[in-house]
Amino acid sequence: MSRPAAPSDDLGAALERLVLQYDRRWLDSDPVRWPRRYEDPADREVVAILAALLAYGRVASIDRALRRVTDA
Repeated sequence: MSRPAAPSDDLGAALERLVLQYDRRWLDSDPVRWPRRYEDPADREVVAILAALLAYGRVASIDRALRRVTDA
């Protein structure tokens, strides 16, 4: 049985470079913002799964669907 691969030592540095490279304003219109509205990790996980399941097309459609589900 093989053992899982360990993360690279420079993974954190590479991710930090990406954070600095991209403008975070895109989060304002991306469905990934939905899980960030919740503090409880379990709530975030559920909403992230819902967002992934409903991620099919236009952001406005996804937003409407998530709003209906999370406001229920």
